[in-house]
Amino acid sequence: MIDGTQTLTASQLVQDQYVVVDNRPGRILQMALSGDGLQLVLIDIFTGVQLNTTFHPDDDVEVPNVEQNEYSLVNVDDGMLNLMAQDETPKDDVPLPQGDLGVQIQSDFEDGKDLRVTVISALGEEAAVSVRESS
Repeated sequence: MIDGTQTLTASQLVQDQYVVVDNRPGRILQMALSGDGLQLVLIDIFTGVQLNTTFHPDDDVEVPNVEQNEYSLVNVDDGMLNLMAQDETPKDDVPLPQGDLGVQIQSDFEDGKDLRVTVISALGEEAAVSVRESS
């Protein structure tokens, strides 16, 4: 068993659930039962890469423990997000995301907006996945 996971049989999996494939945490986008077994189409929750795999219904599969937390954005410094938890614990180890989300965070922060950043973590990795303006 991989640290930070729990084991289920493949027949217990449902769409939108997380599962580990090739040591990568993915979210199930599509499921189909065929003669070969349970065919899954997943997306890596950190890289966005599509993964395809097939399990037999009685196979043991690893399901990652995925945590989601929201933080206040304090600063963007040298490609890293300086975040603050609700209990005022600082968190400075989350990189500014690549692509549109990173551009939005940087731009909104520079515009002086008060932002909340959602960070997911699983299998020792974490990433900022969304941002919203504080209400």
